[in-house]
Amino acid sequence: SVAASMVKSVGCEYILCGHSERRTLFSDSDDAINRKVRKVLDMGMKPILCIGETKEEYDLKIKNEVCAMQLSKDLVGVTTEQMED
Repeated sequence: SVAASMVKSVGCEYILCGHSERRTLFSDSDDAINRKVRKVLDMGMKPILCIGETKEEYDLKIKNEVCAMQLSKDLVGVTTEQMED
């Protein structure tokens, strides 16, 4: 992990949040991803929110529900205006 201020200082404009590897290998929760999304926005950068199901969730045919839940939780407190740019 790298501080948002560090990546901004080298000119990064877009930041991945919620990548599947972070979700599985580092057990990033939706709450943690939401905090990252809001931090990126607060720093004036643009989050790229990654969502998606696991193989098991795909096989259980609950991929739409999983993705909808991730979107709902990961974007808590984020306004439409913040995401327009």
